[in-house]
Amino acid sequence: NGELELVFHLLEELGLAVKNIWLHSQLAANHEMMADVLRELSSACVVVSRDLAILHANKAARLMYARGKRGGELEFSDLPQALGGKVHQVLQTGSGIATFKHQPAETPGASHSVTIIPLTRAGATTPASVLLMVEDQTQSEQLRKLEIEAANLRLVKDMADRIAHEVGNAMVPLSTHQQLLGEKFRDAE
Repeated sequence: NGELELVFHLLEELGLAVKNIWLHSQLAANHEMMADVLRELSSACVVVSRDLAILHANKAARLMYARGKRGGELEFSDLPQALGGKVHQVLQTGSGIATFKHQPAETPGASHSVTIIPLTRAGATTPASVLLMVEDQTQSEQLRKLEIEAANLRLVKDMADRIAHEVGNAMVPLSTHQQLLGEKFRDAE
């Protein structure tokens, strides 16, 4: 009975180990899938830890902020000072900042929409890290401006058409009288 009991306990431990290995592989697969999703987003995604270390930066973030660096690794100091200050503020306060527009100094015509979200672990009062998401709105802003200009040009065209029509209406009696004056000039009446 003692040997049987020992085998039972060993098999129970072995079963727990197999279950933990399975859970670990699922967790690793989920982590890899999430990293792949973040990596392929067109928005720049940067995860910053409490000690201001970059835990994750996707391709878009490295292209946007790690220009000219060898290896393409992103450091906190690579972020613009305005964004770094807001990230630090969120890490200290633990409350997120509403989405805001940011115009980088190095690219004056660019317009970015920035969201900073604190990532807090269960039971913690301060965030363990912060997710910084930066979406380039430059093209959409330019398209919006072009749409407004096109609408204004259509409005001016409509106004010009209406004015031309009104001018034409005012000219009809004058041209009619001019024609009649030429024909009836010699008429005594």
